[in-house]
Amino acid sequence: MKVIQLTLAVALGFSAGITAVSAAPFPARQSAASGSVMREGARVAAPFAFLKFCARNPAECAMDGPHVSARETGDTLWRDLESVNASVNRKIAPKNDVAGRDLWELAPNQGDCEDYALTKRSRLIAKGWSPRILTLAIAMAPGYGPHVVLVARTSSGDYLLDNLVSEIRPWHQANYYFISRQSTDNPRHWISVEENNLRASM
Repeated sequence: MKVIQLTLAVALGFSAGITAVSAAPFPARQSAASGSVMREGARVAAPFAFLKFCARNPAECAMDGPHVSARETGDTLWRDLESVNASVNRKIAPKNDVAGRDLWELAPNQGDCEDYALTKRSRLIAKGWSPRILTLAIAMAPGYGPHVVLVARTSSGDYLLDNLVSEIRPWHQANYYFISRQSTDNPRHWISVEENNLRASM
């Protein structure tokens, strides 16, 4: 993710791959409230590399699972999130894609941010989580560039599983500028994010 081109058109529609660029200021959006979920905006184009991943792994992009809006907060939930996040962060060695080749993979030995997020999503689904409340999100991370995380929707709000941070944290506590995410209605569809918590320092 860090080694592919990000243009304004890509940032708005994600019709192509993504690459790290130097951080630049973004327009202000409404700040996220504590304990909130990401407010979904208009539908946007899915990342092209994600569409290719779905073509190779159709089961990972299926609309299966119970129709639930969130996972109830409890000990089992936190154990699942913490164990999967730590295990995947430990097992995948960080390695950026070759320039010009954005490949999204499941459980590689080496990979970058989207590979971590895809693997965590798959592992949580195997533990009984509904795919509808586990969504990938694309953000700009200060000092890093374009970045993919997994968002888990719980009764306490949206939480991030992130290969750059070991702790499970509410999405609004990450100093990221969120651009788009998978729809909770259809994992093949992507939507814009209407709220952000990125400070003007970026």
